[in-house]
Amino acid sequence: MTISAPPTRFAPAPGGRRIAYCVYGDPTGVPAIVAHGTPGSRFQALTLDASAAAAGVRLICPDRPGFGETDPVDIDDFHAWDGDFGALLDALELDRASLIGISGGAGYALAVAQRAPDRIEHLVVACGMVPGAPASATRGRLPVVTLAYWLARRVPGLLGILLARRSSAATDPAKPPNGLPESDRLALNDPAIRASTARDAEAALRQGPGAAVADMRRYHRALPDPLATITAPTTIVHGDLDANVPVGVARWLHARLPEADLRILPEAGHLFALTDPTPLWHALID
Repeated sequence: MTISAPPTRFAPAPGGRRIAYCVYGDPTGVPAIVAHGTPGSRFQALTLDASAAAAGVRLICPDRPGFGETDPVDIDDFHAWDGDFGALLDALELDRASLIGISGGAGYALAVAQRAPDRIEHLVVACGMVPGAPASATRGRLPVVTLAYWLARRVPGLLGILLARRSSAATDPAKPPNGLPESDRLALNDPAIRASTARDAEAALRQGPGAAVADMRRYHRALPDPLATITAPTTIVHGDLDANVPVGVARWLHARLPEADLRILPEAGHLFALTDPTPLWHALID
């Protein structure tokens, strides 16, 4: 199946770099910038286009540094994306926007919220991994995901090789990881989602697996500043059957951000936004 995508646009970034991004949904709607997952790209929101338009959301999805066509950055912590977030807002002539951190992009969204609270309308953490989350919070995670995090710290070169070979296993419904919840298996059986995921995976690793390996390596460390320093209105949305990032991570984050709105989705897995992104739009607009 061929799935069409909006045109790729480019914005200037600090250090003479450039940011590649796509815009989905309603071009005049509520602006929200997406910090995509790991690996991921500007195409991670492909299947959300029509739903975002119906919800009145202008969804701006950039490649994070080193992914897709965005130039890498020489910063080795979760604040590596701070400059790009601000530069993208400036290029779009926006003072503020909402920010959605998805899966492995959540750490970068949380980091931006710490350093640039005046530029964030609303923070949404969707099935998000959290820097420094303890092993008790990740209990029940897919063994292959736990192994990937371990390899990122101990044998990063091997993880890079494995990620470079991941595309067919990630998009073939006949080869889902053991332990994947039924809701995610059903999602991977959808031809449109498979096509979107394949395109996203291909774009994500265009510059090689280095950025994805760095993402996973960083997650064993807490953010430099306490999570409690985040003051932006925050909603945490998580599937209770998520096997990639167990729901314990969302509860652990909520314990450190007690003012945040925690929304646990019954029977939902890690891919809930690909099949029903309504909880994301409610988090932004409610």
